[in-house]
Amino acid sequence: ADELGTARHRRQRYNMMITMMFGVTALGAVLVPMGFRMLSIVSGKALLLAKMALLLASINGLKKVKRMF
Repeated sequence: ADELGTARHRRQRYNMMITMMFGVTALGAVLVPMGFRMLSIVSGKALLLAKMALLLASINGLKKVKRMF
């Protein structure tokens, strides 16, 4: 009876481990695309900000060039 109990516990532990591995895999399958989406949003905002900075710097530079002549 003792061996039967330990075998049952081993099987339950194995089933729980499979379930937990599936849960971690499913969580990763959901979170990784969300992370890529967040990364693309942040990089898009940074690109937009860099374009605005370049535009403002070029306008400022053109004003200085215009004042020289």
